[in-house]
Amino acid sequence: MAFTLLGIIELGKGSDRKSLPDSTFRLHLGGSAHVEDAFPDGFRTPRELVLTNNTAVTVHLALYPSAGLIYERELHISKAKDCKGSDVLHLKEGTRFLETPCGKTFVYMLGKFLGQKIPGLAELIAR
Repeated sequence: MAFTLLGIIELGKGSDRKSLPDSTFRLHLGGSAHVEDAFPDGFRTPRELVLTNNTAVTVHLALYPSAGLIYERELHISKAKDCKGSDVLHLKEGTRFLETPCGKTFVYMLGKFLGQKIPGLAELIAR
């Protein structure tokens, strides 16, 4: 069953958050992917993360769009098996692709995947 989440990623945590350009997105779960595959400990928002180089971000996810907010980016998730037969998620945006294990690391990988293309955040998490 297809399912869509809408979201935004911000730089910082708590009351020290800052909006960034190109930080809104639609996240489509398709095929055999389920919400539980990406969020095994339950769907909750916001999620505060620390990415590469100790960069703090907050990921907000919602079931419904916010009025007046334009969602810039479109991502797709599908579930597959890796070469060892383990369940993995494929995260795609246009020609960009990331394979990540199902489970608790997904939100971190989503933040990193999104952040690599956001001006003001990409420079902070570059290796």
